[in-house]
Amino acid sequence: MAPLLPSYDMIVGLILEGETVKAQEHIKSLREAALALDMESAALKAQVKSLEQKVELRQRLHMEGGVYWLRLGGSRNGPFCPQCYESGGKMVRLDSIPSKDLPGAFHCLTWKCKRCKASYEAI
Repeated sequence: MAPLLPSYDMIVGLILEGETVKAQEHIKSLREAALALDMESAALKAQVKSLEQKVELRQRLHMEGGVYWLRLGGSRNGPFCPQCYESGGKMVRLDSIPSKDLPGAFHCLTWKCKRCKASYEAI
């Protein structure tokens, strides 16, 4: 438990009694406590923001065909590796491995992750 901080009345009383050095020490402890609270508040705000971003990402992310896709407006972005996202929250875009049997730029039967080396069959 944190020590009690001096009150305004206590500091005024010390000043009226002529104990200005002691009053200054109490003022210093108040400033230090205010600074510590400000730093804690900033850290908590950053933590809340990070959690809000994770929630927003999770709401935009959906599984389709065994891989993750990110909804952005009316379109989707991806695909992203399920293993990397689920094990560490990493959004790693998958590379397409085109089929040799199907000509054309948009034919893909396999997605491969550069990071974890996992492969996913396009469904």
